[in-house]
Amino acid sequence: MRRSALILAAAVFVALSITLAASGGRPADKPGLAAALTRTSHLRSLHYAVHIGIRRSGRTLTLHIRGQSDAHTVSVHFESQGLSGGELVYGPFLYEQAPDGIAVYGKVRWLRSMLARLPANSRELETLRALKIGPLLEVVGRGRLRIGAGHMFRGPVAYDDPVVRDSLSLLTGGLEFRRLRLTVSVHGGLVDWVLLSGKTADGSSTLRLAAHLFAFNRPLHLVPPKPGTFMDLQLEQLSE
Repeated sequence: MRRSALILAAAVFVALSITLAASGGRPADKPGLAAALTRTSHLRSLHYAVHIGIRRSGRTLTLHIRGQSDAHTVSVHFESQGLSGGELVYGPFLYEQAPDGIAVYGKVRWLRSMLARLPANSRELETLRALKIGPLLEVVGRGRLRIGAGHMFRGPVAYDDPVVRDSLSLLTGGLEFRRLRLTVSVHGGLVDWVLLSGKTADGSSTLRLAAHLFAFNRPLHLVPPKPGTFMDLQLEQLSE
């Protein structure tokens, strides 16, 4: 099961490595966009869907993320190149789903870890952070956006900004995209759409990311895995 968890944590990024081997308008009302980012980041709860496509030499690698979160709970499901997985933060625990929900040792499909015992730079927490919506909102906050028609903000964001690098690195398998452009939609004082595009330095690969944020402040109805369907990581390590 431990090996399954490591495969889950690295699945998206290994697939990327193998596959790739590698506006106008008046100035934006910055307080309006800044306020929308702040309000969106501090919602009681939200749902989101993120679709990422990386295209090179006629091939497109995709990553699809569906998530929901509140102040204490996070549930994320992802699919990439035919492989699926999931992560759930519930109470003091992080649950990691085995690839494609495959059961091992009978009915065990999840690996459970005590959050307080995981190092801040652990693979588990880095993966969880990459799959959450917060880092993408941080990227928006670093952009030089101008307001256009309607509720749309458009503009570039620096690829070499440390926040941008950290937020996108795992989602792109470490591949560096430049000429990053953002389009952000704000309705009701909240960010509800984010589009991000870019190209590698040589122009051989392109990035397109589309994120939809919705179901704001609606209660989450999540149930943790049942006893017998998960294994405790720390207990397994002690037994080795």
